[in-house]
Amino acid sequence: MDRRLSGRTVSITVELPIELAEYLADHGGELISAIEHTVIRFKRNPPPDLAEIARAEKQQRLDDAVDRLIRTGRHGARHLRRVEAMVFPDDKERPKGADYQIWKRVALRDIAHRFGTTAEYLDLAIQRYRKYQRPRIKARRLREIVRHARLGRSNGEIGVIYGLTPGTVSGLIGEAIGRPRGKPKPGADQ
Repeated sequence: MDRRLSGRTVSITVELPIELAEYLADHGGELISAIEHTVIRFKRNPPPDLAEIARAEKQQRLDDAVDRLIRTGRHGARHLRRVEAMVFPDDKERPKGADYQIWKRVALRDIAHRFGTTAEYLDLAIQRYRKYQRPRIKARRLREIVRHARLGRSNGEIGVIYGLTPGTVSGLIGEAIGRPRGKPKPGADQ
């Protein structure tokens, strides 16, 4: 049997036992109508695109992995801060530069051992978590600065609270209210 459907060719060669061939000869019309019904139902409700489902599942796994990485980073950063607070209380000066990096590497190795992961993965997770948090921290600080400005505090007073210069405070407040930064260029629309 050879039949062309919308440009596609279907070739079928079937060897059947005689009993099945007799059954098909007697009930072939019913079988054809059942096949027609199935084809119509298939065209109305095609099966889902398996490639699209695979892409969606892959994206979900990737999102889950990023969430786990950020969650590990949050816990790792918290543990690192606690260890740092125990080792370097307020009266003891924290090491700087390479000495601090060496200390941090040892602390991360111990924390990672408790987490059941590697120090490199934990360091990467902490960095990713901090990168993820940076815009949120900046937005929260900006809200606080604007709140202080609305209370009538000067840029200098706000700067002392947050460790910023009055010019930086002024720029941040301008950014919050939508004023463009910098000087306008000559001939630019005002």
